[in-house]
Formats: sequence, C-alpha cells, structure tokens
Amino acid sequence: MSWTGFEITSEPSTEPVTTAEVKTELRLTTSAHDTMIDNKIAGARIALEGELQRQFITATYKAYWSCFNNRMELPYGPVQSITSITYIDGAGDTQTLSSSVYRLDDKSIAPWIGLEYNQSWPTARDVSNTIIVTYVAGYGAASAVPMPIKLAIIALAADLYEHPEYSPEIALHQNQTVQKHLSRFKRVSW
Repeated sequence: MSWTGFEITSEPSTEPVTTAEVKTELRLTTSAHDTMIDNKIAGARIALEGELQRQFITATYKAYWSCFNNRMELPYGPVQSITSITYIDGAGDTQTLSSSVYRLDDKSIAPWIGLEYNQSWPTARDVSNTIIVTYVAGYGAASAVPMPIKLAIIALAADLYEHPEYSPEIALHQNQTVQKHLSRFKRVSW
C-alpha cells in the first residue's frame, strides 16, 4: 500500500532558475514583465516537480500511511534525510520509530523506506493516516539542480510567457524540448 496523502510543511525559499535566465531565453531586455516571468517560473517548476515527482530546491514533506508495509515509497525525492517516523500505537499514543528499525533506499528512482535487517514494524492503530514520515527532499540549492531540469524550467517558463493561454500542464506536454530534457528523470513503471 502506498502513501495516502502528503503535504509540504516548509516550502523552498528560492527558484532553481532566475528571471534573468528566462529573459535571456526570451531575448527581453526590459524589466516591465519581471513579475509575470517570476510567476511563470514558479508555475513551470511546480508543473515539472509534479511530472517528475521530484523536489528541486530543498523542502520538508510529511507523507501519511494507514499501515506499515515492506516498501513505503515516498511521494517526492531526492531524499536528503528522514526527520522522523511517527505512528499512533494500539493505546492511541503517538510514538517515534527508532531509526535503527528502518532504512532509506535513496538510490532508487522512487525513494522508499523499508525495514532494516532483522527488524519488524511495530503495531500501529488501525486508522487512516496513523503513520507520518517527515522528511527533507530536494537537490539542495539552485546550483545543485541538474542542468537538464533547469533548461526544462527555462523552456517551459518561456513557453508560458509567450502563450499565456496555455496552462503549465498543457505547455509541458506539448513542448518537445522540455520532454527531451526530462526523459532521464521520469519514474517508469515496469
């Protein structure tokens, strides 16, 4: 069973690309549209993060499960660290799971949490969202975001600027340059 929901509890403080980078792509020299371009950058980033299920700049997430299972896939990677795993026990008390019980596989395209060798999951109360994994995800600062992702954000933001009638999702799937930049980062189901 996969996660039942998630939320971002600490948003990134910056964007992976600058207004100047998108203006260069658009060959704009005026600052009259900087606010609009900033909004297009944010829209492009959000659409691309959703498409790839990757967080670009560091953010903190909470992901929820209704029960422990062998492979608890996290909604967004790359994972920098697991802050905590809490759960409600049979008595209704919130417990924090020791980090010696679980391990993080952060090498897979879809990061996941599993049991450490010779460990077992505790019994959690049978209610929805009883397990909460708080974790930090993202490549780090803007300088750590892979160049193909930055180029995709620039291309998509420029496309959204030039075609304001497009939604980010429509522009994302129509823009072949963006798709080529993203191909190696997509999660694939076998």
